[in-house]
Amino acid sequence: MKSKVTKIVFAVIMAMCVSNVSAQGFLDKISKGLDKVDDAMKKVDDVTGQLTSATAVDSTKKIQWDKIPEYHAEKVAIKDKDGNVVKNADGTEDYRVMLIDQFGNIRSQEVADAQVKKLTSKILLIVGKVGGGALLGGLMGGGKGAAAGAVGGLLLSIDDIKMATKLNKSLKKQRKLIAEYKKSFTDEGKPVSASVDMKKIAGMEILDNNLSKDSEEILAIINSAEFKGEEGLENIDELMPTSDETGEKKA
Repeated sequence: MKSKVTKIVFAVIMAMCVSNVSAQGFLDKISKGLDKVDDAMKKVDDVTGQLTSATAVDSTKKIQWDKIPEYHAEKVAIKDKDGNVVKNADGTEDYRVMLIDQFGNIRSQEVADAQVKKLTSKILLIVGKVGGGALLGGLMGGGKGAAAGAVGGLLLSIDDIKMATKLNKSLKKQRKLIAEYKKSFTDEGKPVSASVDMKKIAGMEILDNNLSKDSEEILAIINSAEFKGEEGLENIDELMPTSDETGEKKA
């Protein structure tokens, strides 16, 4: 009997020892986990403080991505007063090649060039200084609309970073297009010589959306304030209200 009791007591003692070891290990794991959580929260607090600094960010301002102009070269057929397309002496259609944005606005070479340069300066402020935006957004929870960075007085989101990257690619094409257009066409859209390719410019197709205007309409457009750009650059500031700090660098 005494032997049995001794064995039982020994077994209980061993069980307690094992339990203590397991419990200690478990507590150690919990402690390490809490340390990691604490470190992560400190990082988040640091990032949040940088992004929401009252002196650096105005969360009321938003970039109007859907209203920013993007230019292409488009064929504009010349029609007479009766609405018929005018023919050249050789029987071909008389038309102009104009710089037009996705909203149908026709702009001069100078205005389109100035707008694209200003947009390039502004977009560089985003893609150049928030290169780690995606990682930053992931740290703060990620997902659509998550805060990604503070640039030029704006609190940007992951979606803003994606749109900025997309626009940056478009601006590269637009700069190439406008540079070639200035060499090949007058402001009225006429080719400077017979050697100008009327189907492509800078390797890009000249679009034909069946747009036609009579000579008086063309003249009115060319003489308009919008075409000449009295308000063009101010509109860009309203659509993308960031500070210009990047100079004339190329994206």
